[in-house]
Amino acid sequence: MLYESLTKIYYKDEKNHYKEYQKRYNAPFAFHLNVLIKQYNNITK
Repeated sequence: MLYESLTKIYYKDEKNHYKEYQKRYNAPFAFHLNVLIKQYNNITK
């Protein structure tokens, strides 16, 4: 099976994108990193 990026799936079939995202996110071998990503360029002077 050929791996297709979620971006390509989104532009081909927007309705299928969320379903495919959920399938990949909940896959038994998916690895989720518990990392907080800080907003960039949110500096006030």
